[in-house]
Amino acid sequence: MQPLWNLQEIIVNRIKKGIILAVVGIVSIFVIMNILKVKEAVILYEEGEKLTENPDRGFYVQLDAGEKEKIERYEGEVRLFLLAFDLYAYRNEEISLEKMEELIGFLEEAKQRKVTCIFRAAYGFEREECNDADSMERIIEHIGQIAPILNQYKNQICCVQAGFFGPWGEWHSSPYLEGADMGKENRNRLLQELLKQLDEDIVIDVRRPRFIRDAWKAGLDSSRIGFHNDGLLGSDTDLGTYDDSKYSRQEEMEWMKENLQTGLNGGEMPSKNEYSRIKRAMEEFPKMKLSYLNLKYNEQVYEQWKSQMVGSENAFDYISKHLGYRLFISKVQYPVSLKKGILWNRQCVEIVLQNSGFAPIGKGYELEWVVEDTDENIHCFKEQQSLMEVESGGQVSIRLKAKMLKKVNAKKIGIRIYKKDDKEKCSENCVELVNDEFPYHNGINWILFVDEEGAVMQNQ
Repeated sequence: MQPLWNLQEIIVNRIKKGIILAVVGIVSIFVIMNILKVKEAVILYEEGEKLTENPDRGFYVQLDAGEKEKIERYEGEVRLFLLAFDLYAYRNEEISLEKMEELIGFLEEAKQRKVTCIFRAAYGFEREECNDADSMERIIEHIGQIAPILNQYKNQICCVQAGFFGPWGEWHSSPYLEGADMGKENRNRLLQELLKQLDEDIVIDVRRPRFIRDAWKAGLDSSRIGFHNDGLLGSDTDLGTYDDSKYSRQEEMEWMKENLQTGLNGGEMPSKNEYSRIKRAMEEFPKMKLSYLNLKYNEQVYEQWKSQMVGSENAFDYISKHLGYRLFISKVQYPVSLKKGILWNRQCVEIVLQNSGFAPIGKGYELEWVVEDTDENIHCFKEQQSLMEVESGGQVSIRLKAKMLKKVNAKKIGIRIYKKDDKEKCSENCVELVNDEFPYHNGINWILFVDEEGAVMQNQ
């Protein structure tokens, strides 16, 4: 039997040996990992100069539902139209089949021409006096006729302006809006019906921020209610747009910046005046998350902007580029080789997607990685990250893990941003990044290229 002191010495020596072996093992692993370390490249990019023709943003032209032939006239000039659906003749009756076919015809032409529409229905677009429908039940009946058609063509619908009440559907001078309590009740009832009958991806814009707050208090879906300002930059209150005594103009701007959950907001400017200078537009448009403006109202304001500058750029050109979303890649990090090896699962391609536009992209868009193999087959990998979270000035990091490409001999790697219900992923409904460096073909922004040896390159 060994003495107790000898057993203690043996135990201590074994512990020491164990510690030494553990340290050696850790150091060895560290050395091996560094020897086999995946070599990566990082490239930084700046916002490009492109003026894209991306959908659901930019300048629009107003057309009546019976003027579908005029869409072609604006080809190359705008891709967005305010579709005015005049119901003056149907104030006391259901909408006729002929009138509904007129709406279908316009939306079908829009689909063929690859343009989108801001929809508004009203009981008169040519008269200043009010000629509203004979009852709320009639209005709801009309919504029931219209909604299925808008849902059928929802990829052609940028948003729906609430309409129906008052001249031009602008929610003023209507018997349904007389008195604070009755007006609030009828507005919310109309909104509730639109939200219920229209597809969940369709946004409804109302005329004043106060109306949004009233709708929220009534428990209506805040994520689908936006704002259109048809008195934009028109006066201190934008012709009554900011009429809530509890909020100054600046406080309204801050409220919209913090609370608007959709980027599909817009309007038109009534006149050139002290409020329409570019300085105020630059301060307020990002807070309003502005996506669309009337090309015709007001042309004098646009001439004013053309004589002013934003940095080194003509102010009108700057506004044109930054209405709505403006997406670009500010960083790409990638392995210099996609050769499969011991550390294959550690490799990934990572991009940082940034938004310099005034507004986030609409909720109906999704992103996927697109990989073309050496046989020119296309492989798609859907990204779960929501793009709506990329606000003006914001960014998001997105990664493609190399292990997803185990059975793919990659030749090109890119991304496609598309309308989720567009099964054909039509290139005209996809989003072009504003980077000058990346080629854009058939709706795909190609970012990286891979040679026959597996080496990854920025340029082909």
